[in-house]
Amino acid sequence: MAPSTKIKDVIIIDKDTECVMNEVVSSTTRQIYHRNLVNIMIWLFDNHASYPKIFHSNFLKELKSNNRKDLNAKNSRGNHTTGRRILRKFCMDKLASIKKGCEVTYPIKLTNLTFTMVSRYIGSLRKVYTRGNQEDVDIRAGNASTSGICSSLTFLYTMCDVDKNKISQDLFTNLSKYKKGAKRMIATEKKNLGIKIVEGMMPLSFQAYQLLCKILFTSEKSEHIGALTFLTLEWNLISRAENVVNFQLDQIFFYHDALMFDFWEGEM
Repeated sequence: MAPSTKIKDVIIIDKDTECVMNEVVSSTTRQIYHRNLVNIMIWLFDNHASYPKIFHSNFLKELKSNNRKDLNAKNSRGNHTTGRRILRKFCMDKLASIKKGCEVTYPIKLTNLTFTMVSRYIGSLRKVYTRGNQEDVDIRAGNASTSGICSSLTFLYTMCDVDKNKISQDLFTNLSKYKKGAKRMIATEKKNLGIKIVEGMMPLSFQAYQLLCKILFTSEKSEHIGALTFLTLEWNLISRAENVVNFQLDQIFFYHDALMFDFWEGEM
């Protein structure tokens, strides 16, 4: 079959190519990156007096306008709302409207983004640990937060189709050093305060898994039938919940005496 050269077909193919290029990460990862980037954008906006060249003038005006809307917004009880939802949604929409190669659509002037800005933002992130009857402890954010911010910034450059090593080489070189130093400092702080160093979720032991299965199996609640199925699938496939819940019938089949699951996603 000869390739089509109609203008309409070309437009459709170009849009399809754009969609493919945008799927460099999973939807869940994209949401995490976007949330991180929104937090960075709002922090830069709150401190834009110190960094006046980080936003395009029109975008800064829109940020101020949406921030005023947040300040005046009230809930159904007549109380002022918190969380800056209007401003956050505006920033999220801005990220979704980025056009590669079109600088005016970028939420941040990437050429003006510096290591000082990013390191100050990371340094502003703190965690409060409660230790029983002892006084609460305020320490710097963990390694996962720092790595997440760096990955989110890299993703922003990818969305804008900008080579980070050309226009922001110093930023990412210093961030790499910062991550190594922060990792050691965080470990030292936690060790001195008697806080566990390992981050992330604790694995579910097999004994706990057996107990959960027993509770769901003996339960008389109808919703626990599906919960038990979901639990056993997720455990035996050693998979994220997202993979299990999105399985389709054509991905499940029998091979001899084994029940097979065909993973179509590249990331696990």
